[in-house]
Amino acid sequence: MHQQLLEHLPPPPATVLDVGGGAGHQSFPLARAGYDVTLLDPSPAMLDKARQRLEGLPADAQRRVTFVEADGAHADEAVGGRRFEAVLCHGVLGYLEQQEPLLDQLCQCAAPGVASSRSWRATPTRRRCGRPWNGGGATPWQHSTPRKRSEYWDS
Repeated sequence: MHQQLLEHLPPPPATVLDVGGGAGHQSFPLARAGYDVTLLDPSPAMLDKARQRLEGLPADAQRRVTFVEADGAHADEAVGGRRFEAVLCHGVLGYLEQQEPLLDQLCQCAAPGVASSRSWRATPTRRRCGRPWNGGGATPWQHSTPRKRSEYWDS
């Protein structure tokens, strides 16, 4: 999925929030590619694993990674209201009974005009946070133009 992701991200050094980023499997390749990545995860054990893995990255990539221990449902507060040029949330939504609070947080963390990317059941999906999106061109992503934030299509 890394190459597909790169095709839809703004160029480095764009800021990326990886919600539920775990051990850094999405974040670290992005940091190597020049992105400034914030990995947010609620699990201290996963963040410890990510910190261990981070040591294997080149020093310049290591400096581009920030860790935040927090639940994605509180992402906006956890990052101090910071807005990101890309917001990722891969492999998380399928575990939640109530997805809307997390999806709202993804949108809160996205800078104006930013699309969020998340995957569920190994199918990447993309949405524009409360704003119409004309993605154009054929891509591997499923697209939607929600009229309001409560209209999601991860089912």
